[in-house]
Amino acid sequence: MAPPHRGLEVGAYAVIAAAANLSSGALSPVMSAQMFVGDEMPREVSLDAGWLEAPGGSYDDGSRLIGATAAGDAWRMRFMSTTGSWVVVGPASVSNFTLPMPPGSMEDHAASSSIFLEDLDLGGRAPAALFGPGLDDEAQNRLIQRFSQQVVR
Repeated sequence: MAPPHRGLEVGAYAVIAAAANLSSGALSPVMSAQMFVGDEMPREVSLDAGWLEAPGGSYDDGSRLIGATAAGDAWRMRFMSTTGSWVVVGPASVSNFTLPMPPGSMEDHAASSSIFLEDLDLGGRAPAALFGPGLDDEAQNRLIQRFSQQVVR
C-alpha cells in the first residue's frame, strides 16, 4: 500500500487485492483484482463485489481482428512491443473490433507484440469516462473498481 506513482511523497494511494492461481508453481497468465485509488488510505476495503472472471480474448495478425468478451463495463487490450505500446479500449457490448493499420511510416506495435486483455468494472460508468482532458493513467485508475486480465499472447 503506497502511492502508485511518483514516489512516496506525492500521488494517490492504491489498495489492490489480487487473486491468481499459483498451483503450478508459476504466475498464472490469468488474474483478477479489486482496486481502490484515493487521496487517503481507507480504513476498510470491502471485497463484497466479488471477482471478475477472466476475459475472453484473441487477436488475429492477418485480419487485425480483436475479439474481446468482458463481463464488466469495458475491455482494454494492451499491445506491448520492444519499441512502444498501444492501448485499445472498448465497451463490453462490442466484442469484435478491427484494428486499423498505422498511418504512414508509423511503427506497427501490434505486430510481434505481447498482448494483454483486461476486463474493467467502472462501477457502471460508460467507457468514455476513461478519456478526457487531464485523464492520465492515475486518473483512469481511480475509475476502475475491479479488473481481470489474461495474456492473449
